[in-house]
Amino acid sequence: MVVAGMPGTEAVRGTQRRSNVSISRFMLGHRRPEEPGLHVPVRTRGRLSLAAAAALALGAMAPSVAPAAGTFYVDNTITCSNSGLGTEALPYCTITAALNKQGGPGTTILVKQASYREQVTVPASGASGSPLVIRALGAAMVDGSDRFDTPTQWVQASGDVWLATTVTWSPVQVFRGGGRLTPSTDDPLLLLPGTFRYMPGTGLYVNAGGGNPGTLDVFVGHRLNGFHLTGRSWVTIEGFSVVRTDEKGIELDPGSDNCELRSNFISSCASSGISLLGCADVLIEGNRVSGNEFHGIELRGGSTGCVIQDNESSLNLDPGVPIATGIYLAGSPDNRILRNRVFGNEDTGIEIQSGSDNCLSLQNVSYLNGDHGFEHLFAVGTINIGNVAWANRRDGFSIEGQALATGLFDCIAVDNGLLTNEFDLYADTSSTAGFTSDYNIFWNSTAKKPIKYHGVQYATVAAYSAASGQDANSLQADPMFTDPTNGIFHLQSGSPAIDSGTSGVAGWPAADAQGLPREDDPGVANTGAGSIPFTDRGAFEFRVSTVSVGGGRPVAGVALSGAFPNPARAAVAFTLDLPAATSVEWSVFDVQGRKLGGGAGWRPAGRSLVSWNEGREIANGVRFARFVVDGQTLTRRFATVR
Repeated sequence: MVVAGMPGTEAVRGTQRRSNVSISRFMLGHRRPEEPGLHVPVRTRGRLSLAAAAALALGAMAPSVAPAAGTFYVDNTITCSNSGLGTEALPYCTITAALNKQGGPGTTILVKQASYREQVTVPASGASGSPLVIRALGAAMVDGSDRFDTPTQWVQASGDVWLATTVTWSPVQVFRGGGRLTPSTDDPLLLLPGTFRYMPGTGLYVNAGGGNPGTLDVFVGHRLNGFHLTGRSWVTIEGFSVVRTDEKGIELDPGSDNCELRSNFISSCASSGISLLGCADVLIEGNRVSGNEFHGIELRGGSTGCVIQDNESSLNLDPGVPIATGIYLAGSPDNRILRNRVFGNEDTGIEIQSGSDNCLSLQNVSYLNGDHGFEHLFAVGTINIGNVAWANRRDGFSIEGQALATGLFDCIAVDNGLLTNEFDLYADTSSTAGFTSDYNIFWNSTAKKPIKYHGVQYATVAAYSAASGQDANSLQADPMFTDPTNGIFHLQSGSPAIDSGTSGVAGWPAADAQGLPREDDPGVANTGAGSIPFTDRGAFEFRVSTVSVGGGRPVAGVALSGAFPNPARAAVAFTLDLPAATSVEWSVFDVQGRKLGGGAGWRPAGRSLVSWNEGREIANGVRFARFVVDGQTLTRRFATVR
């Protein structure tokens, strides 16, 4: 992604895409540009400015009486009380009530499996060595929407247009059957199918495509965030599903330092899934972020010292302009981006923008994204080690706009830009100073030239190496991935990436992306460099002992939850706990054995969430989910209802 009007870029490379964001979208308060040349999302309706500044100026207004540390429970499915003691037998009804009464250093809030329709604005900080922990037990969901699936909530306005008079706010999103309806400016009585319009003083008009929306699975957006922190440090948020918010799913504003966001599932948010602004030393680990309307994970405004690791960020898409990335950094230096999977995003997989200097990008896999696999733009000193870029629409690795002193080692780029006349490696004329690159693989399955460097296209790695003095030990050969179409980038026996990488670069990891040690293949000559000459290129070490795509070792202690909710009316989810990162295949079948959906891919250690739905019109019936984890098969039975 090249920014219009910034110096040092080549004019032919899409320079208008970030500047053509619709002015009307900013004027309507959806997002506004914060920095010149960067279109960076900020809080809608002015929530960031006066409110956040006032909270910071007043010292975040801690409670007058500090609560006692301990463990407290939230469960709205049994008899509960927001004025009680928060025991497991008599829990709080809401997460907010528990935090307001008990939040502080050393407190753990355990949230039982249920749906919680609230925005959790964290009122207190933890402390070093004594964090405030908010942890889900089972599939606890923080939902930014309200249900409108009762016929009496609607009155017929005209034909298939129905009105909900109790909607007294302006929703950004309306859902039917798991899919978004489209906002409209048409006459509310003449709405097209699949659209909605809010009229102040009247209510929400919806044409859901046939009949009373209350007979369908309709949700109306109501809350901006699932979790929101401003000036709250040492807070852990773990294991939640955060869905259907009218802005960001989990948002940390300035001063929210030393926090941990772990093993959450964030989906269907109207902006980014996870957002940090001006935060330091935050851990973002093991989250699954998918189907949001802006970046999956974003760091902005001086966020530094953060670690983004073992996350999956996929299928994020902005409906107005193509700028949604998997992971996005702007003005955020000295961060570490490790072992993430980013795919199917509308724009770039991992984009490191202006001012995000001296970041380390290590063993990430970026594939099938709508723009680049990895993009470095006006960011200095980015080091890439063991990254994989496969079949992205444009460049695999794009180094542009005075992105000086970039390093590229043990990386693999294959079949990028085949349909757009772009490249596995692209470094523009302003970004070659200080560029260092070696022990990589650049390869296309067609005759398409793999490299453009300093304004010249090269058909062979050897010719590029001779002209540039870079990549003397890099290869132009098929790396022989196991099953890249299904997101499995382990190496097959005989791959040229085996025992040929370099361990002699600063930051090189002793383990691969699954946490497994390096392994010497006795049938392959060691041609690598450094103290471990048998290190492999790419993200995953070839395991000699087995051909298992999950990493080569049986996985014990795998835990799979039951379906949630059960019965399901639209989407259904499962939590999967893994003692080690591995590859997982999962499928959903009906009672006749017909496969209804599924997927396959690498999952990080710890808890992640797998979700499925049949689409907009779910049918009644019994369903079976089957998970295969390194040869182990786990099944769960659930029901679906309309």
